[in-house]
Amino acid sequence: DYNFRTWSNGNYNLILKVSGKGEPARFDPKIGIYEVNADGSETELAAPTTLTLSGDDAVYTDQTFSINLTSAKHTIRVKETGMGSGMRISTVKLGYGAGVEGIDNEAKVNIAQSDDHITAWGANVNGMKLYDLNGRTVAQSTGATVSTSGLSKGVYLVKVSAQGNNSITKKLVID
Repeated sequence: DYNFRTWSNGNYNLILKVSGKGEPARFDPKIGIYEVNADGSETELAAPTTLTLSGDDAVYTDQTFSINLTSAKHTIRVKETGMGSGMRISTVKLGYGAGVEGIDNEAKVNIAQSDDHITAWGANVNGMKLYDLNGRTVAQSTGATVSTSGLSKGVYLVKVSAQGNNSITKKLVID
């Protein structure tokens, strides 16, 4: 299960970096994307899809699923639904389906929140800062990931910087 926080209602891209596991797969895995509800039940976000993977566990491919989410905290489950063939997931990212515009006229930045960090990608991201509502810097990074562990619940601003002194600022809710 993967935990994400989304800031607005809309379409998001869930991107999985997946490889086959072990010997050449006799069966290509069929996976579905589900949201785990408070009572433990599941709601389908993306219909089960058969993935064609290399049998080489060192070869990873990006698999993108378009999902519709509301502004809230989400637990997303990636589940193999077909005949088990084994697969390995190395990375899970959640970003806006159309990107977040603002760094320059053509560039896009995607921002995703997990339980203990924020990650941004696109538009040659070269730093991030988190501010409290009093304007104090509470966390920062010279890369595309900044830790949120140790921060109190509340509202923050995340500023993503890119090449050319361009930046975008978005609201962040930690709950």
